[in-house]
Amino acid sequence: MKKHLLNFVTMFAFLFCLPAFANTAPYSTDFSTDPGWVTDQPSNYYQDTASQTYHVQPEHQYPGYTPSRYAYKLLPDAVGSFELQWDTILTRCDWSISIPFGIYDSSLTRYAIDPDPLGQYVLGLAGNPDAGHLWALIVSGADGYAEYPGGGTWNFDTWYACKLSYNASTYMSSFEVWERESGSSVWSASVAVPGGFTNDLMYLGSSSSGIGDDGQYRGISPSAVAEGNIDNVQLVPEPATLLLLGLGGLMLRKRSR
Repeated sequence: MKKHLLNFVTMFAFLFCLPAFANTAPYSTDFSTDPGWVTDQPSNYYQDTASQTYHVQPEHQYPGYTPSRYAYKLLPDAVGSFELQWDTILTRCDWSISIPFGIYDSSLTRYAIDPDPLGQYVLGLAGNPDAGHLWALIVSGADGYAEYPGGGTWNFDTWYACKLSYNASTYMSSFEVWERESGSSVWSASVAVPGGFTNDLMYLGSSSSGIGDDGQYRGISPSAVAEGNIDNVQLVPEPATLLLLGLGGLMLRKRSR
């Protein structure tokens, strides 16, 4: 009797939560097939069939901001709390440019042209500022912009595993990096998102701003290029994680009886 009741509870929980789960379904790709990401620069952002990774190559274009330098996957619904993991390797990174990756609102397609003060996003990046090859955590929330710049170091031709997290209850974001092969920790940081996110974060990918095209860096690094590859992207929004854990616990309990 108890076994049948537990079966019923498990099925009811799954059916009851299924709509929410469908709207926050995890996303993953290992680039063994073309992920179909949207980009304005298909010659610079594309699936590398030989290595089965995703090639990224932002370039500063002075004068002007076009093309915009972005690639993204449009998610089926906005995410709240989430954990995003990916691997990255850099083969070139001139001064004042970087390879960012994270989750944005619809400002992603404008951010590369004109960084939008009303845009909202959370991203981790490997860049080449004054101090050298460093990692950074950058966020823009409802009440403004914040960052934790300049930590750890990275080397060319080395694969790194990255994990970017956001807690919608506390507004805290975190970024962790370690060497993929050795598992050695490289850097970690946390920063609060000012005001949290009020816009829909539905754009997973990369968008490189025109910092080297205009503003304070004009004429210093007008044609900087960064190049590298991304692999093993996995996004798990919190509701999906909780549902999977909950159902898994019910199933384990059922089996133990």
